[in-house]
Amino acid sequence: MTDPGGQSGAAEVTVRLVDVEPFTGLVIAMGRFCAHLGEPAIDAMAPEAVEALSVVQSILWRLEHSQPET
Repeated sequence: MTDPGGQSGAAEVTVRLVDVEPFTGLVIAMGRFCAHLGEPAIDAMAPEAVEALSVVQSILWRLEHSQPET
């Protein structure tokens, strides 16, 4: 990871598991929720809910397919 100041070189980051556990749990829960939604359930949702679900699924996809910085 490069430092935010734009200087070349690597920065070191320490992340404690306890800091990311709530986020990880949310990602897992939303992934399970999205995986179990069928077409009839999505068809019954309000347009705003479908749009919000699309945003959540897009975020989950990007997290799943992101590559760590080297």
